[in-house]
Amino acid sequence: MPAVEGPETPEKRIVLNAVKNVKKKAWIVIGVASALVLSCAGVVWVDYGHVGEEEKRIADLEVQISKADRRIAKIPSIEDHVLRGRVVVKEYAKILPNDKDINQLVKRITEFSVASGVEIEELNDSDARNRGRRKSKDPFQKIRYKLKLRGALDEILDFMNRFENYERFVKVGQVKITSEDARTIGDAPAGPIKHKVELDLETYVYEPGRSSEPVEIKNADRRTIDILEREPVTNDLELDHYELVVKTDRRDPFIDPRRDASIGAGEEALANAQAEAQAKKMNELAATLAEIKKAVDEESKIDGFVPRVEFARRLSQKMAEFAAEIEELQAGNFFSSAKTRDRFVTEIADPFELLYRARKSLGRGVLVRQELENQLENMRRAFTEGRFEDIVAAAETIGGTKAANVDDPEIAEILSEIESVSGRAQARIEFSQIPLAITGYVYMPRYPVRSVVIINDQAYSPGEVLDDGIVVRSIDPSRVVFVYKTEKIEHLLN
Repeated sequence: MPAVEGPETPEKRIVLNAVKNVKKKAWIVIGVASALVLSCAGVVWVDYGHVGEEEKRIADLEVQISKADRRIAKIPSIEDHVLRGRVVVKEYAKILPNDKDINQLVKRITEFSVASGVEIEELNDSDARNRGRRKSKDPFQKIRYKLKLRGALDEILDFMNRFENYERFVKVGQVKITSEDARTIGDAPAGPIKHKVELDLETYVYEPGRSSEPVEIKNADRRTIDILEREPVTNDLELDHYELVVKTDRRDPFIDPRRDASIGAGEEALANAQAEAQAKKMNELAATLAEIKKAVDEESKIDGFVPRVEFARRLSQKMAEFAAEIEELQAGNFFSSAKTRDRFVTEIADPFELLYRARKSLGRGVLVRQELENQLENMRRAFTEGRFEDIVAAAETIGGTKAANVDDPEIAEILSEIESVSGRAQARIEFSQIPLAITGYVYMPRYPVRSVVIINDQAYSPGEVLDDGIVVRSIDPSRVVFVYKTEKIEHLLN
């Protein structure tokens, strides 16, 4: 700007001040602009760093998403494996006992002991009873039964063999046998030597709910069917069975066969008639006891209620006679030798007492009554549903209700009721086969006995009898009630 020359005047001062103000404002604007530029540059620089970090995070997330997508793509295949695995586990678990089998196993042990002849001196089933208190999350729970038995070698093998052929998985975990007697030449036993046995029975129960709740898979039922169609499940897990072959000439390996050197030559046998009679009696008793054991084992296999009752009656009579004989021998001190008396008690009297109690505890008569009561209830239900032929067929299956010689009054009463229901059903069947054409009726409400119904073109009033022995009992506007062979039968008119 050119200098203003000349004397200073008011106008000149105003111009100079204006110029100074313009310069000052220009510098302020330049300063502010510079500050803004520097600030923006800093922000841009910071943001540029953040962009780099975000780009790295985005790249990492893309990698994770890619991995997740691959895992998600595998989910249907994994679910298919899970669904098929569930089916496989269920198939394999079928050989294991369920809760009902576990609860019944003590009964099975008792039945097997009676059938084989071993004596149960102690049975510890606390492991089974307390299994619900376990905190283990293993779905396969091991159950152990500890038994103390007493029996001859063949009886022990027979007892274990029955579990070898049991329909559920039960194994003999360990066996400890202690020979109870030493065989001597001088007083040879009439029966086999008994041994003390400690035996563990082991099995497993499958409880899938212990580990965790199964994951819910969408459309599981339909997908399982599709999976099994593509790849059927073959259960190659089977129980091995061992059939015991009884050998009567087998030597008991738990008995020392060596002769006792302390016994003199003259004492090697009791060579008198009394000893021979005692040995013969022991053999007879052992044979009779074996027959009774066999009969007890076969008792539950008899077909038909009445034959089973008859079999049970004869067996009970035989056992009563055998018990009386044992009591008589004990009272008369028939066996003179102390060892023979001990063997008589341990091999005849005690096993028979155990067999008797076990049979009583099983409640054969109670089971027969329960079966008959269930059959009677089914027949009554069938009667209300009109299935009369089924009732007659069921009664024929039971058979012999009239001729049965049943000592149990409760069973006799049930058989009598079964016969009554069957007779009523037979009457209904016969009535349905008699042609009855009802073509009209006249009902007199003030004098019902004078009402009339037209049957096969004949008029009948209450109390009159048709040719087939059918009695017209009553007539009303909705029905006619007949009586045929004491059975009241209604015929609806509308």
